[in-house]
Amino acid sequence: MAFVTSTLYSVVFLSVLFLWALTLPFIARWARTKGSQLRVNLLPAAGVLLAIAALTTGWTITRGDVGMTRLMEVYVAGASLLALVTPLAGLLQLALVLEEISWASEVGGTFTGNGLSLAMLSAIVVLLGLLIPLGYGCRPLNATIKERLLTVSLSKGPA
Repeated sequence: MAFVTSTLYSVVFLSVLFLWALTLPFIARWARTKGSQLRVNLLPAAGVLLAIAALTTGWTITRGDVGMTRLMEVYVAGASLLALVTPLAGLLQLALVLEEISWASEVGGTFTGNGLSLAMLSAIVVLLGLLIPLGYGCRPLNATIKERLLTVSLSKGPA
């Protein structure tokens, strides 16, 4: 049942990511008509893909011979969709992953599955988008605050 649920959520989240990517050319065309330059930070989008991979892979906390799951990977992948707006969503992802780790240590469980490490990597990649915005029109070394805090931003004039 958990596999079917995570697969369904993965399809929904991939659809949202796909629609987000489809709107970017239209925003770029509109920006050019207004004399603006579109800047897209692609690291948060890569983090979303990693979170969806973590959702598909999943993880289970085992304690003795009993396996427990709280479907926390659904919350991590859902929080990662906020990264399509701002890389600050990586903080929420990181908080959710650390909460899952602390809960597992509280009940004395161990993790099985690769999803947790993928979720942690996803949060790190999204937060890396704050430090080094990489992508279409981005200037990694001299990026403005707006370019760092927003995944998609517009600026006046050419790049």
